[in-house]
Order: sequence, then structure tokens, then C-alpha cells
Amino acid sequence: SSATTSSSVSAAAQSSDSATPGDLNKSIARSACTNATTSCDSFFEMPEEAFEDIWQVKAFGYTRMVAALAPHMRARGSGSIINIIGTAARTPTEDFIVGSMVNAALLNFTRGVARILARDHVRINAISPGWTLTEGQLRHFEMQAAARGESLDEVMQKEARAVSLRRLVTMEEIAEMTLLLAS
Repeated sequence: SSATTSSSVSAAAQSSDSATPGDLNKSIARSACTNATTSCDSFFEMPEEAFEDIWQVKAFGYTRMVAALAPHMRARGSGSIINIIGTAARTPTEDFIVGSMVNAALLNFTRGVARILARDHVRINAISPGWTLTEGQLRHFEMQAAARGESLDEVMQKEARAVSLRRLVTMEEIAEMTLLLAS
């Protein structure tokens, strides 16, 4: 379900009231600037609606979900919330300035809330995986390879030159880290 409106988050939290303690002991929040109505293009060319959309989906989605679910976890005295937030919070890019700003806010939100939730044995962590090889990113690389007349491996190696690992993080690696933090 969507976490972009208060009512959708409230509905998710209400359903947790009937859940057994183990059913809703973990919450994982993830979002990106992938909404078709939201442009991640140049900051100066973004319409006001795009700013609002990024804040609505990313910032308010995360904070509403934490606000709705944390009381249930605190009442049980256990739980784990994992926010998956991009590294653009620390290193903004030209094409993602507003998203970077929201990511920075979410990192600080996570740090601040962690101090409060820890008192009730509820953990909240953030994962900032960096550039990730998603299915969409892979399709983009495949299109680049075809357009350039290069192999997929050549394109991926060129694109990943600026990444410390010299490769993109995989979805499986993020899933493994998420499971570790949730355990």
C-alpha cells in the first residue's frame, strides 16, 4: 500500500493492531524518484508539483510510516525499522538536488528518532546503498550498449568508474544488509 497519505499509513497501522507480535515487528521503507509524474531533472526546471511530489512520496512517506508503526513496536518493547535512503544525502548530484535534500532530512530524522525508540528497545537504521543495479538501471545500460555498439559489460564498467567498488551495488546485497539489520 501507499505510504504517501496519512489515511493509507493509518490503515496499515490499524491492521497491525490485530497482528501477532511477530507479524509487524519490522518495517522497511524505500522510495525513489521514479514516479512518472515527478521529474528528477534540473533543479531550476522542476515545476512546483515535482518538489511537492518528492517530499510527499519520500519524506512524508517515511515519516508517516514511522509515526504510525513505532507506537505499536514501542508498546511491545521490540521492533526494527529500516529506512533505505540514497547516498545522495551526503553527496548531492546535479540531477537530484531535491531528492538529495530529502535524503539528508531522512538521515537526520532516522538519527533523531533512533534515540527515542532505543529507550523502548526498538531499532531504526538507515541503509544508504549508493548506485544500485536495479532492473530499470540494467535496461538503461542495455539500451546504452545497443546505442553505442558496446557490450553490456563495457557499458557497466564505464558507468561504474566513479563508484569506489568499481561496480554497482546489487539488489541482493541490499536485501542481505536489510535482513541483517532486521534480525
